Amino acid sequence: PWGCALDPSERYLVVVLRYSDRAIVLDTETDARVAELAVPFYTEGVLWSLSGERIYFANRWTDSIFWVEVRTAPSFELEEALPEPLVPPMGLYVGDNPGPLAWSQDGRRLFVGLVAGAALSVIDVEGGRLLDADDDPSTTSVGAPEGYSRIELNSPVGGLAVSGEY
Repeated sequence: PWGCALDPSERYLVVVLRYSDRAIVLDTETDARVAELAVPFYTEGVLWSLSGERIYFANRWTDSIFWVEVRTAPSFELEEALPEPLVPPMGLYVGDNPGPLAWSQDGRRLFVGLVAGAALSVIDVEGGRLLDADDDPSTTSVGAPEGYSRIELNSPVGGLAVSGEY
């Protein structure tokens, strides 16, 4: 196992296996494996939406974030699988080797730690798009899409937590 995340009800645990093309969903009440989700190899980060209706994944091979819609009541159900084949380009490109994921306090922004990029990308969850960290479209961070700036840390991101408003 490389990363894991509990859904908001704490009933379901998603586990990503870095060198596998599957994520496993476990029922914490029964310890049973209730689903296997197809994901690209090198999926390392995983985080549930605050509503529990989506699971976000960070993938180092595709340099992207992708998500699936799920239902958790009365039991776990995948709404729609990722489109095959699971090869780049796919998902939302965020930068070099995304890994750690964390929510803003209000759940409107998803922060993505870039392990090799030494920075954070920020996603507007409702719009499903990158946010420009400095609100200046005339500047671009190295390796970012044209007009987007990241939060530069100048150090690999090994873990991530967000505190307060952003």
